[in-house]
Parts: sequence; C-alpha cells; structure tokens
Amino acid sequence: MNPLFDQAPDALLAHLHTLTTAERAELAPEALRERVRIGEATRDYSDGKATITYAAGTDAQRAATRLVGWATASAEQLVAKRRKTGGVSLEDLVAIGPLAPPWMTAEGIDALIANHMLEWKQVECLVQHAFIEWPDSDALISSIVQGGFRSNAPLAEVMRTHPIVLAGPIYRVFEVEGDQQSSLASADKYRRDENKWSTALEALAETGEVERDRLLDGCLDALSRDFAPFRAGWYQRFYDQLKPTLDERKAHVPKLMHLLGSAVPQTIAWTVKAIETAFKKKLLSSTELLGCIEPALHAPQKSTAKRTLKLLERAAKQDPEHAVQLATLGLELLIHEDADLQGLALDFADKVGGLESAIQERADLLVASLRHRAAAPEDVDLPEDVTFAPRPPLNPLDAQFALTPAEDTHQAALAIAHALEHPADAMGLELALDAMARFSPDGSWDKPLLKRAKQIWKRQSFAWANPLHQEVVRVVLAWSTASIPSPLREPSSHSKALSFLARRLDHFVHRAAGGTPHALLSTPTHQTGAIEPATFMRRAAAQSALTVDEDAVLALMRLPPEARAKARALFTTTDPREQSALDACVAEDPRRFTVTADAEKHDSWTFYSTKCTATPSLELEHPLQLRLHMGPTKDLREQVDGATTAWLATATPFDLEPFYAGAFTLLGHHVDEAKTAIPELRPALHPAVGLGGPTGHALLCMAIGFRSKTVSALAADLCIDGLEQGRVDIDLLGDQFAELLPTGILHAKRMLTTLKPVSEASPAHARAVIRFIDLGLRSDPASAPKDIAALLDLLNELLAQSDTALPAHSRRWLEACDRSGKTRTVKKKLLSR
Repeated sequence: MNPLFDQAPDALLAHLHTLTTAERAELAPEALRERVRIGEATRDYSDGKATITYAAGTDAQRAATRLVGWATASAEQLVAKRRKTGGVSLEDLVAIGPLAPPWMTAEGIDALIANHMLEWKQVECLVQHAFIEWPDSDALISSIVQGGFRSNAPLAEVMRTHPIVLAGPIYRVFEVEGDQQSSLASADKYRRDENKWSTALEALAETGEVERDRLLDGCLDALSRDFAPFRAGWYQRFYDQLKPTLDERKAHVPKLMHLLGSAVPQTIAWTVKAIETAFKKKLLSSTELLGCIEPALHAPQKSTAKRTLKLLERAAKQDPEHAVQLATLGLELLIHEDADLQGLALDFADKVGGLESAIQERADLLVASLRHRAAAPEDVDLPEDVTFAPRPPLNPLDAQFALTPAEDTHQAALAIAHALEHPADAMGLELALDAMARFSPDGSWDKPLLKRAKQIWKRQSFAWANPLHQEVVRVVLAWSTASIPSPLREPSSHSKALSFLARRLDHFVHRAAGGTPHALLSTPTHQTGAIEPATFMRRAAAQSALTVDEDAVLALMRLPPEARAKARALFTTTDPREQSALDACVAEDPRRFTVTADAEKHDSWTFYSTKCTATPSLELEHPLQLRLHMGPTKDLREQVDGATTAWLATATPFDLEPFYAGAFTLLGHHVDEAKTAIPELRPALHPAVGLGGPTGHALLCMAIGFRSKTVSALAADLCIDGLEQGRVDIDLLGDQFAELLPTGILHAKRMLTTLKPVSEASPAHARAVIRFIDLGLRSDPASAPKDIAALLDLLNELLAQSDTALPAHSRRWLEACDRSGKTRTVKKKLLSR
C-alpha cells in the first residue's frame, strides 16, 4: 500500500495541498482501488447483531483512502466505485473543499446526487463555506423533497434552521415534478399536518420568511408544466389552501386563462372552478371569458365541459348583450359525442334564441337522438308508410371512409402527438405508426414528441390502467432515441388478444430502435380498419421478403374476404403452424355463436351473468391465430380497457361476429353499473359497420337495458341510425329481446331511456319500437320483470299515437298475464284497443 495512506488526516491534507491539480488527479485511481481492496468485509450475524471483519488494512487506512479518493477523483470515477467507496462526512467536505476536487462542479454534484452519493445537506455545507454556489439541479431538489428536514419537530421550525435553502432553492420545488418518492404530493400523503410541506410553507409565508406571491405564482407555473395528475393535484390544493385575495386572483387571471389549454384533464377542471370564482367576483368580464374559455368546452371530462357551459349561461344572464355570442360558443359542446352534453348546449341556445341557423350548420355533429332539433322548418319526417328493412352496410372501402396518411413532418408530428394523448383511437395509433415508419427523427421536429413521451413514461401506473398506452409510448421512445425501454408491465400479464398487438408493436420497436422501420403491411387505408387490396399488393411488392408474423396476419384479416386468397399466396413458409395461421386468416370462420343470460338470485341482491358459446369449439394451434383469440374466451372477458377493445374492433372489419361474442360475455357483469361506458358498442355506430347476426343484436339489446345513461344514449343513436340505414334488423333485435327478457337482466324502466328517444325520431321509428316490444312479449308472462308495466305503458302510448291495433304477440301475452297493480291497469287499456 502507498505510504501516503498511512499518514494522519491532518498530515495527509497538508500533503495534498502541496500537490498540483494534475498530481492530485493521478492519485485518484490508486486511492479508489485501495479503498475497494481494504474495504472488503464479511459480516457475522450469529450473535444477533452484525460483526464486521475486514480482509486487510486498518480503520485509519480506510479513512485515508476515502479522504484521498473524495479529494482527488472526478464524479465519473466516484460513481464507478460507488458500491465500495462509501460516502463522505460533512467534516471531510469542509477539509477537502479548498482543494476544489474535480467532482465539485454543478454537473459532478448532480451526478453524485442522482447516484445517492451526496445528499442536499452536504451540498448546503459546501455552499455555507463558499466552496460552490447552489447548483441548479433537479436531482438536488428531489433530494430535499424526499429526505430533507426529517425531524420530530414541525417542518416549518426545522426549515428555519436552513436559511440558505429558504433564501432561494425552496422555490425550485415548484419547478421539479419529482417521481413516486420525491414529489410534494407523495411526501405529504402520509405525514401529519405539522410535518407536511403545505403546512410548513403556509406558516413560513404568514411570517414573511418565504414570499407568498412566489408561492402562488409557483403553483400556477407548476400546473402549466403538465405534471402528472396526482402530482399536479398538490399545487392545486396548496393554491386553494393559501386562500388568494381578490387582488391576487385578479393578477392571476392571465395565467389561469393559459391553464385552460392544459393537457391534464384534472388541471382544466380545477382551472374552470378558479375562472368561475374570478367571474363571480367580477374579476373577469364576459368579453374576456369569450376569449379564453373555449378549450374547457373540449375537455375530455364530461363534468368539466358541463361546468363550463353553466358558467357561460351565468355570463349570459349577467350580460345579455353578449348572450348570443356566449350561446354560440356553447355550441362547441356539440363536438362531444355525449348526448347529455349536446342536449344541454341546445337547451342553452334555445333559451337565448336566434341560433337556429348555427344549429343547422352543426347538424352533422348531433347524435341521432337529437338530430330532429336541428331540422329546418321545411324539413319533413319520413313518409308515413316507410318500414325499415335490413340491408348490407356501406362498403368499408368506400372513398368517403378513406384515411389520409401524413404527407410531411408537420402532419407526422400531429399524428404521433394524437396517438400519445388518445391511445383509444385505433386509427390514430395506426396513422402514427405509419408516420414513424416513413419519417425519420432528426432532433428538431420530433423533440417535443420525445419530451411528452418521457413525461408519460414517468407515470408508471398508466401501464396498468391502459396497457396499450404503454406500447404506444414505447414505440415513440424507441423511434426517437434509438433505444428500447423495458416494458413497465410484462407481456405475460396481457390477454392473448392484447399480447398479439403488443408483439406486433414490439417488432416495430426493435426496427425503430435500429433506425430501419419500414411501412407496415397492416396499416389500414380506411376508417374501419379495412385495407384496400391494391395498396396491400404495392406494400408487399416493396418488401424484399415477406415474414409470417403478427403484421402479416393482421393485414390478411383486414383485407376483403375475396382478396385474401391472392394475398395469402405471396407468403411462403415451411413451418406447418405458420401455414395453419395463414390459412385461418383466409378461411371463413367456422364458428357459430350462441348468447344466453342468467340471473342468480340471493336474499338482497341478484348476480347477473352472460354467456356465449361457440360451435364448434376450436383449439388454438398458433399464437398468430388472432381470430380464435376473439370471441367467448376467458382472455377477452378479462380485457376491459377501452383502447385495446377499440383496436380489436378494427382487426376483423369485415366480420365482427367474434368481437361481439366476446363483448356480450363481458357486459353482463356491468349491466347494473351507473357510470359504465361500452367501448364494445361504439364501433357499430360507423355506417360501414353492421351488427351482423344474432350476437351483435344481442349486444345492442343488452345495451338498451343498461343502467348507465351514457350507454343508453349510445344504444339510442345506434337504433335510430341503424334502422334508417338497414344495419339493425328489428326482427332479429326483437328475437334477442324475447330471449333476454325472462332472465331479469333487462329492466323495463331502464329500457325506456333508450326506447323513448328512438320512438320520437319519426313515425317509422315508433313503429319499429312497437315491433320490438311485441316480439319480446313471447315468453311466459310470469317470468317478466316486475316493472314490465313501464314497457306496456310505452306500447300503449305508441299505439294510440299511430292509431294502430294491438299486435298479435302482445295480445296473446296480455291475455295470459295475471299480474295485478299497474300491469293490470295497462293490460285493460291495451286489450280494449
């Protein structure tokens, strides 16, 4: 060992002061190497506590090597030996500070903090002795938030003992988001009130030790950085906790206006409340409101959009001069697909008046159940003698449904950004993949996309709530950085259907990271997921060799059935399982699906279940056989996130029967939930998508009886448009109603929420509802739900309006029914017709 390391600390430091910077740097490798060698130790726990035995060296030598190492090494050298070199005490820092070791730079300190070799109190010590200035380091701020000021005393009292931190760095906590351990929201979640950051900062602001204005501004600035919702929530709560005065709120109005464009829905919701308060206090005029509030109307949260509309209504009452402008702005809500929001916007416009032409201009945005409210005076209803008949849906490959791929880097950036924020938009995801395959990142136009992808990736919990979102972000990170992030959620936890998509995206990830992504064979050319055959043939010809993988299989399934055989011939493989997978894509699906529902009654509650069986029951021969993964399988029933469901509906655009079968199996578990949405039903709204056979109609029938108003509105729109376009077969729908009504899974009163808007669409729709109810009344009257009188009441009302006789099925059912109460009263009215 070098004799230098046998010296006492004072002598050792004196010797180091005599050396030049270069000479000290030469000592670093040897000091670190010796520190590692003599630091090797064994630990014996036999007596209940650890007994440490070192293989070589003395305690003085170990202290000397540690001191020399920290006095001479660079940050990179220390980090490389971080497991063996140990930390550094405050006394040693004071001693070696005058030597200005190589690691004592802003970058070096940042690296040591990030690797947990320095803590913020050690940095504070260096600043106190004027060895360095306080570094501008995010890692340092995270260190303060996560582990700083720990004490049994109130946090405000402890913070007062660190005036250097209070003098400036404390305000940086509003600039650094942190992570699951080092954010203000995480730090305060499980602490007592006196130890919370929010309590301490409020107390320090009251005494003037920190600047109140900077705290308030810091909250708004933090929210403008689009931190994750959980972490952004701390700044929202702290701003409210400080109880801004009227003057302070007025000064903050411009920043609040800016926050309405936030990418975080919770921040928009909070901002709308703050804007509402400012308007009530007359800190904001109607004109200013008109100029800033529009983004809130497009907020993804329904409650936020509804609150914004109420704010516009309040402004219209206070300022009638601008009422028409405010109501016109309220019509922006029509862009939402929610019937409730659209109805509220129309109600506001009707109250103000004079907006008929504006509503007519937006008629194409209205859901089917509200379309009559945009009818011009000269418009007429369907002819009285119209009867709806089923017919094939429009061609999915019609030119009106064609997708437009990105033509330049600007459009590519928009497509990728949309996919990051809206993973449930299946076609948005496909267009983003196509853009990344055709446009290479150059560090300029893709830079904001990388930043946003990294922000999302930090929020690790999102991968469990929306596993498809994880795959989308991985693709963007790999494409932009040429490196592959490990999955946050392992593919083994996916369903088979999602695993298929995850593998497809994973292939793209590896090609993107290698800098050689090529156009996917399976990128849709049309909205439903369909691929135009000529385009597929051009893509196939452009590739040197065709591989049998998820991309190829998906491409075959997205082709029209008559074009698949020709496309299948392009693939050559000797693997019999791959051949079987390709053949399964080309062949007609041999399965036929049967759906049933059952109710298991208990003393105080009833458990409803739905079941779907396939005949014949086919075994999976290869993971690539996606069509056999869809349908009544355990895996699809477990797959409930909307993003994956939306994508699955585009996998077999020319045959959704397996998709509907799996969806029906899932829905019975949610029929009584008040706030459930059904992503499985939404694809059927497209005019080029049909409900197919019994399974799709059973799915719609189930939706008609859902408790959720969102689902009921969706079902009403599908019935209205589907009947007019021939995509809904009322006889087939009635047959499914007759099967489901005796099970008790459908409640008559709930069905009225859907059936009434349908019957009001036109006389022809009213006749269709009569037909639907009549076909359903073919089972044993004793098995009908208790509230069947509500449905009979609607039937009686519709028959009276159309002056129509009671249909045969209904008459026989009523004659056999011996129910009492309201059912008997309605029965008499109907039988007398």
